[in-house]
Amino acid sequence: MMDWTDRHCRVLHRLITRHTRLYTEMVTTGALLGSTLAVLAYVRVRFFYPEAGDAIAMTVASSILLIVLSANIIGAMLPLAFHKLKIDPALTSSPFIATIMDATGLLIYFNIAKLLLGM
Repeated sequence: MMDWTDRHCRVLHRLITRHTRLYTEMVTTGALLGSTLAVLAYVRVRFFYPEAGDAIAMTVASSILLIVLSANIIGAMLPLAFHKLKIDPALTSSPFIATIMDATGLLIYFNIAKLLLGM
């Protein structure tokens, strides 16, 4: 017969394993999608706007990578957080996540531009 501690340790282990797998999948998916879009953005800036230069192309590509990665993580985490807080996860609808990501995306873009372009 399992005692209280052993049973709860097993439940906690299953919970951690399940969440770790979920977070790994979210980060991997976001990184792959973000990397693909970042490469496409870099190529587009370099070939269609050659006067822009490498710094601008890297700024756009880096921003896209981080914005897509953060959008993927935030979009997956908000429903989980709302469920944990006993709030209807349907409240984290597209407009809500889009508003958060618009503000976050601007912050990411301007900070990367400041860093890479020395503004």
